[in-house]
Amino acid sequence: RRNAVLEAAAGMLVVVLVGVLGITVPAAHQAPVWPFARTLSWKPVYESVGISTALVFAASLALVAAAMVLRGFRARRSALWISGLVAICLAVSVSGWLLAVPAHPTSYLVSPLRFTTSSIVGGSARYARECSACHGSQGRGDGPAVAALALKPANLVEHASQHRAGDLFWVIAHGVPGTSMPAFAPQLTDAEIWELIVFLRAQAEAADARTLTQRVEPWRPIVAPDFTFEIDAQPQESLREQRGRFVTLLVFYALPNSLPRLRALAAEARRFAETGVRVIAVPLAISLPSTAGESVDDGKSILAITRPDVATAYAMFARRGVEPGNEALTHIEFLIDRQGYLRARWIALPETGNNRDLEMFAQIELLNHEPPGEPAAESHGH
Repeated sequence: RRNAVLEAAAGMLVVVLVGVLGITVPAAHQAPVWPFARTLSWKPVYESVGISTALVFAASLALVAAAMVLRGFRARRSALWISGLVAICLAVSVSGWLLAVPAHPTSYLVSPLRFTTSSIVGGSARYARECSACHGSQGRGDGPAVAALALKPANLVEHASQHRAGDLFWVIAHGVPGTSMPAFAPQLTDAEIWELIVFLRAQAEAADARTLTQRVEPWRPIVAPDFTFEIDAQPQESLREQRGRFVTLLVFYALPNSLPRLRALAAEARRFAETGVRVIAVPLAISLPSTAGESVDDGKSILAITRPDVATAYAMFARRGVEPGNEALTHIEFLIDRQGYLRARWIALPETGNNRDLEMFAQIELLNHEPPGEPAAESHGH
């Protein structure tokens, strides 16, 4: 009887360990190589009602079986608790089978690149050269070369949000057998592939950003790309450094049309500071803050010097439709919460008679009373 208990316990331990390995991401300092062809993921639960129902049934079976084991031990009825253990093993095995998804050796690799504007713009240029002919400019599988392909290319906007970064890395590097997706290694280095993945993540989050309005909606994981900047000859800062300290109002302006709005923001600088808001104003086109500062009283406190790629990257998050369109952006304002997520946006300058600041302070008040959320992720992962 003791041997039967030990064997059953050992079997349960093995099943649980395999399950934990499949769900848990290895430590960040490791470069893990996944040795199995499949791993466990919650993705099937969200894709199939049938699988969700089957998992509920398996969980119910496991609870009933656990009660059998407990009752069998108390009543010293070996047949009862052994049957319970068998049923638990069966429930765990079925659950593992339902949650199993294809895996690659790189499935649990984490991108070494941070989610920054420079990585996004670098990946964008490489995507345009290597990928857009098949996958299209917006990654939706509708490029000009599609007509000559037997199978339609994947929608990368969906894939980037539904797959681990390591899986994307493997597919780009090694291709997909039986499809028109070629292998890009060693043509592209590892760093170049990771840069592509950063851009694909930005494309996916920019697609989600189309639902942003002028009101703070329930939290969604649209991360504000990081960048460095300087204001009024102060030491260099980064957007990431504002997390946990300030709500950030990130303004992209174009001269001379944005001058009235910049003056209004500068006039409210003290009130913004009192409500815990940091205003960072960045030119949409290459220009010096001194150009705007000469026409804006106290403008030095909000006008930033930064790289041109900042405006280029954030323009992706200002799209109103699926296609980028030909309309030139003249003014954009993003409200970023303390965790580093985009929460609201204003595209174009306020109309005459519109008190945008009144509306904006109401949204800031909502963020100030919102419970702290999960910090923004530094790299792509699911």
